[in-house]
Amino acid sequence: MPFTLADLSATFSRSFSCACLTMLELNQIYQKHLDASQHCPCCQSAMLWVEGEYYYKDIQFHHCTHCQHSIYYGEQPMQCHCDTCLKQRKKAIQAARFDERKAERQKKREQQDNVEFLLDDLTLLDKLFLLSLVDGLVDEHSPHHEWLDFAHYYPLQIAPSYQLFKQLKQRFIQQDYVIPQQHGSEKYYTNLRLHGYREPSILSIAQQLRAWFYADFTQGVPYKNSDEVKHTLLTLFAHEVVNFCQYHCQKWQIQFYANQQLIDYCKVLLNDLAVQQVFYLANRALQYLHEQKLLDKSNQNFVNTNRLRKTLMQYRELGQQQSWETATLQRPADLMYSQMSYIFIERLLGLGEQAFQQPLWKSWQDILPRLRFFTDRHCIHCGSRDLTIEYSAKDAVSFCCLRCKQQDHYFVE
Repeated sequence: MPFTLADLSATFSRSFSCACLTMLELNQIYQKHLDASQHCPCCQSAMLWVEGEYYYKDIQFHHCTHCQHSIYYGEQPMQCHCDTCLKQRKKAIQAARFDERKAERQKKREQQDNVEFLLDDLTLLDKLFLLSLVDGLVDEHSPHHEWLDFAHYYPLQIAPSYQLFKQLKQRFIQQDYVIPQQHGSEKYYTNLRLHGYREPSILSIAQQLRAWFYADFTQGVPYKNSDEVKHTLLTLFAHEVVNFCQYHCQKWQIQFYANQQLIDYCKVLLNDLAVQQVFYLANRALQYLHEQKLLDKSNQNFVNTNRLRKTLMQYRELGQQQSWETATLQRPADLMYSQMSYIFIERLLGLGEQAFQQPLWKSWQDILPRLRFFTDRHCIHCGSRDLTIEYSAKDAVSFCCLRCKQQDHYFVE
């Protein structure tokens, strides 16, 4: 019969109340000798046979002096507190907690008539992350699995930084957008549905995402409004800067990872500066900190991250006071370009390399009219949003209404 979380927790607490040492402090030892016939199940070393008195009770056990594992005998054997046994009990508690939470979620779904999430309701960043996971792996012309195997992915191939990949993965799991095959598995089934599909295949989800991101808005848009597009673009750019910093720190064998304060300040800089200008500031700041030996090898408590953020703030403040013209630094050719950045910047927005060369406000002037136009499009004759796009260029679009067959031609400026 499997243990519940309450049983395991009670056992864990009782065992600690009995003794917290790996080997008991006995009141009296009757005998203690090496028993070559008994080997430790953890490290295979020969164990000691110990007989003694513990709180006026006779006790007998084998004890390993190498890994401190003990095997107790008697009507009520005691718990061992070696590192191996503690880890095993901790894993058992975690597994029991996972099973109970899974049972609660399953019960909740049954009460709510098996709630699934509509693909349309995901944020633009979530849709982009999901497309990056399935694109290239899920295709109608090649065999594929019906699950996502996170162990298969290298984070920087998918997202512009390790932090963003980890953050989005955790959100998908916590929000139940994906469901694990079993405890501890990195394979997850999607818990999403499409209009007209209750349990769509992963191929159907991939095709819908490709239609949104790759069809130049002719088959719908993946965003709700233009502000969501700007927020997603800022997030990707900020994590591109984080990846740039990690890239340079790796050359010095120094660990670097961002916190939310640094990411937020990068977004502040990117509202005024181009990505390549922020690259230049970050490179100067890291070079200065490295020459002054102010970078910690392990980045404990985000010491490197906070020092870089403060140095960037000082550079920016001094530059504004003295009206400096911030130079640019190109993105290193060997710095990995993530799938999320490629799909969003080049395929959806069509910006290309200029997205890194010019400030965001300048790029935004070019793409905002088109984004707003496809968000608010409707037939001027009957008001229907059921339109097909017959022609689409950078500055002109032709629509045909499916309801009244009205044909309209627009110039997008």
